[in-house]
Amino acid sequence: MTLKSRTVLAQRELRTLSWPNKGAHEVLDFGIDWSRRFEDRQEEVITTVVWSVPAGITKDSDWQDASRTVVWLSGGEVGKTYELTCRIRTNWGRTFDQTVSVKVITK
Repeated sequence: MTLKSRTVLAQRELRTLSWPNKGAHEVLDFGIDWSRRFEDRQEEVITTVVWSVPAGITKDSDWQDASRTVVWLSGGEVGKTYELTCRIRTNWGRTFDQTVSVKVITK
């Protein structure tokens, strides 16, 4: 499974999206593609990113480019679903939030 298969497309409407499951002992990268939010402004890019990560799962690192955000996650309790929220700010001064869930399973 590649990062591309663990990337969701940010939606204009507020709803929680889902990433594929992760194993409790895996450290995996999960992404959000924000390009749909920028359709009306081709020059708009992400300038800052803040991840809200619940207790029980660990954010090891993160990165961004002009239209994508990625977070590396480890740990988590088997059987539990975690909701993470990514808040971005753009060079146009707009702020967007996207919540994504990931379930931890035994692998």
